[in-house]
Order: sequence, then structure tokens, then C-alpha cells
Amino acid sequence: MNQNDLTMTPNSKKEADKNNIPSPSSKPRPIRIIWDIKTPMRDGVLLSSDIYLPQKEGKYPVILQRTPYENSSKNAVQIGKFFAQHGYVFVWQDVRGRGDSEGIMDQYGEGQDGFDTIEWIAQQPWSNGKIGMQGGSYGGAVQWDAARELPPHLVTITPASIVSNLMEIVPFTKGIPNLEELQWEFMVSGKSNQQELLTAIDWEKVLFHLPLNTMDAQIGKKIPNWQEALEHPDLDELWKTRRLSERECSQIKIPMLHISGWHDDSIMGTLWAYEKLLKFTSNRDQQYLLIGPWNHGGTRCPKQKLRGIDYGTQSVLDMQEIHLKWFDYWLKGVHNEVATWKKTQVFMLGKNEWKQFDDHWPPSDNKSFEFYLSSEGTANSSKGTGRLLLLPDSVEKKDTFTYDPKNPVLNYVNFNMHGEDFEGSFEINYVTERDDVLVYTSEPVKNDIIIRGCPILEFHGSSDCVDTDWFATIAEVNNEGKAISFGAANFGTGCLRARYRESLSYSKLMVPNQIYKFSLLIDSLFVQIKKGHSIQVIFTSSAFPTFARNLNTGEKIGYGTDMKIAHNSLHHGGKYQSKLILPIKTQEK
Repeated sequence: MNQNDLTMTPNSKKEADKNNIPSPSSKPRPIRIIWDIKTPMRDGVLLSSDIYLPQKEGKYPVILQRTPYENSSKNAVQIGKFFAQHGYVFVWQDVRGRGDSEGIMDQYGEGQDGFDTIEWIAQQPWSNGKIGMQGGSYGGAVQWDAARELPPHLVTITPASIVSNLMEIVPFTKGIPNLEELQWEFMVSGKSNQQELLTAIDWEKVLFHLPLNTMDAQIGKKIPNWQEALEHPDLDELWKTRRLSERECSQIKIPMLHISGWHDDSIMGTLWAYEKLLKFTSNRDQQYLLIGPWNHGGTRCPKQKLRGIDYGTQSVLDMQEIHLKWFDYWLKGVHNEVATWKKTQVFMLGKNEWKQFDDHWPPSDNKSFEFYLSSEGTANSSKGTGRLLLLPDSVEKKDTFTYDPKNPVLNYVNFNMHGEDFEGSFEINYVTERDDVLVYTSEPVKNDIIIRGCPILEFHGSSDCVDTDWFATIAEVNNEGKAISFGAANFGTGCLRARYRESLSYSKLMVPNQIYKFSLLIDSLFVQIKKGHSIQVIFTSSAFPTFARNLNTGEKIGYGTDMKIAHNSLHHGGKYQSKLILPIKTQEK
């Protein structure tokens, strides 16, 4: 990797000196700030912005960041000052219904407000008409919303950690209500940030409450978006019109820097939009991808250590400097190292180093590698007989476990999923020790295996109930027997509600004890499984509290209180070959 690569951006002057890389050449300039400027939307609602400008009068390129959180926090002020000191006007805007902005927040209707704001900015005396956007999470999604409206003066966006594939991440995940979304909806249900109020609520009591449609009442506040989601559990026209369309992708032609992390619970949203755009846009060559060893917040503020793993100083990038170089190139026309950036820059877990690819993700030279699930009929827990074989097993068997909705598998250690240290460790032996979890482990691999993309678990399953849930995670088992998971949650990075096995657009209950074929798409990975370590598939029917429990009754989702204990089976061998499909590169060039 040479010093002009994106991933060599130092995070401090000390790091720059160590790598013999010069610090940013742009000398900070004095700035001025204009507070609470009102921008009229097409319906007359006024949105509030704080505007950071260079001290010298003139026309400048503009960076817009729209947020439902605090645009006056210490971090927000620092960001605004940074870009103003480097020759930009930075506009921090409260979205509709939040902060000092008027109206009612509409998370599915941000596009027009984005368009109106961008075109208003273009007409201001301090703007040269070249506008870029930045931000992550909600602040990343609103960039896409604006881009879909095709504002003439929007030059580039840099969306991080976005949710784009509605009903595949939130508010439902593959047919399963996402309870973390309910907590987030509460957090943004007022005018100001209510994150601290989350600590005042007994979330264990709330999240175990039934039925789901009165769960918001347990919090003490009606959440309209939660109620709407429960009324529309299928991927129907309501959700389809809110998702990025093929037509929109064909019309969007601006350069983008797509950012996520391997431990980001929104990574599949980032990749879904990225891959869909690549499929239909005529501007593939200006689409860049950056994925680090980060969680959701780490895509903006990377940390070296995460949940017990130290990824090294090289994992911590100066994200402001990266954005500055990007905007200098696209908004100012500065010929800098962006001109030589690779299309894909991703951090390899396990080896803890950055890799670059000339083409887009996933690499085109991937090969499919299959492990076949097998056992003696007792794959329950890591002490069972579950195995991953290189060849199909000719003997038909099944592994059965009991799923009791009253005793779900926990995928987080804290019921406040927006609190501090709620995630726990990546080590998940506490999951694999349970008898209601099936575990399939390979022999120690003879060579390093590099997984590059989305693993798929194809399996044959049955239940004595008409509906249930399936969850799967893959892990690496080291020489000490510790199972280390990948992805955002400790467990459950691949899931499906059984009634949606044919399509998310409609449900179809199962016939009890009939065997069906299922496919679980597991979150994208880039990880090196070390020689001598084993690969493990962990499989069960709950991942609480992130995902609401399936009550196994087949009732309308969100309205039931009765529960049934399910006896669920995974079938393998003979005519029921169940397998893990890995996109791999066995050796590096």
C-alpha cells in the first residue's frame, strides 16, 4: 500500500510523522458562524441551520449535513469549524421536526426537504453552487433521499451506515420486528435528543411485553411509525415506494463515497444501495467503497479496540481528513490522491490490515466453497455431534431443538441497545453452550481461508408449529475453543421468519412437520480464518432483544399474546443436503 492510498490517512500528527506523511497542507483560516438560519421548504415549513463560513467574504463550495440529533454538540461544532477553516461553508441543519426546525419529523419523506435545502443553498451569496453532503446513519440516509430527487447543484455525497433496504433491516428484518428500531423511534420522538431518557426505562420489561402493538404504551409514548410497521408487516407497496428504485439508480450520476463497518448493523443497507446503484447507473467509475473494522458509530469516529479485539492503530482513520480530500477533489477540483484511490478499500478482519481492489465489492474472482452440515442427530450445543464436512453426507439425519419464546437466546448483554457497552464481547460461547442452539464445527482448516462477501446457509427445516424463526451466525473457533463471531450483533446476522420463506411480499404459514428448504443470507464479511482454526455455524430460533420473539402461533404479527413451544429441526444428509456456502479466496496473489 503506498502513501497516496485512502487508508493511509493518519489520525494524528504523531502518526503522520511516524509514517513520514506530511500533515494537511491547508492552513486553518479564521471563521464566522451564523446561528439558526431559517430555510423555507416548499410547504412553508422553516428548517433551522447553523452555518460555518470562512472569515473572508466570497463564494465557496458548501458541505451540507442534515441531522435528527444535536447540531450544536461539541462534535458538531468541531466538524463545522474544521471545514470552514479549510475553505468550505458548512451547513448543519436540523431535519424537520427536530431541534430548532419546524414541522413534524418524517423519516420517510426527507427527499424533498433535502432538495429544497440544496437549491436554497445554491442561491446564497456565500455559495458557489457546488454542494456536497456528509453524515452517517440517519445523516447518511438523508443524502440518498436528496440524491433521489436529483437536485441540480448536488455534486457528491458520502453516505455512511445507511438503512436503504427497508423490511430487510428495519423496521422488520426479513419478516421479524426489529426492537432496536422501537428504541430509536422513542429516542427521536421529541424535538431534542432523548438518548439519556433511554436509561430511565426498564427495557427488559418493555421488550418482553406482549402484544407488540402496545409495547410503545409501556414506554409511555405512542410511536406512530411502530404502529404503521405492524400494520404493514409485508414488503408491500408502502415500503417498495420508499426503497431505492431501478429508475432512480439509472438517473443518479454523481460520485459517491460509500462507508460502513464490518460490525455495523447497517452494513447490508450500505451494500444494498451500493450494489443496486452499480447495477443500474452509468456512473460506476465514480463509486467508491470504504469498510473498516467498525461498528455503527465507528464509521464516523473509529476506535482501535472493539468488544475485546484490538485491530491495531492502522484501523483508526481520520475520517474528517478523508472527507476533506474527497470534497477538495470533487468540489474544488484539487488534483490530490483521490485521483488514484482504488474503487474498494476494505479492512481484513483476522489479518488486521487494509486491502484494496481496482474493481467494486465483492471481488469478481471469488469462488464458492461449500461445507455440508452433518451430525449423529445431536448437534445441540458445542458439546454435540454437529460437523461441517467437505463432502455431502449420504445418511439422512435431523437435529431437533426446543424453542421456548419465554426463554430466548440473547444476542446482546444489555436491553438498552442504544446505551453504553450493550454489545458485550465477540466471544459467544455463552450461546453455543445452550441446548436450544445447534452447532456445526469444521475440522481445523489446513490453510488460511479468506471469506469475501455474504455467506449463505441453505438448509432444510421443519417445525411442529405453523411459524417460527431461523437465525444463523458463523464464527471462528480458535485453538482455545473460543467461538468469535463476526458482524454487528453477537448473534443473528442471518435470519428469516419462516412464513416469509417464499417472499417478503407475502406470508405463507407452514404445515406442521413438513420439511421446507430455506436460505439465510448472512451479513457480508472480509475475514481471514487462520490455519488451524475451525469454522462454526450456530443456528437457533431467537436472537433477543434485537429481534422480537416468534410466538409460533401464526397469528398476525404484533397482535398476539399466546405462545407455543416449538420443536424445530434442521435436516441434513441424503436428499436433504444442508450447506454453508462461503465466497472465498483461498490464497492471496
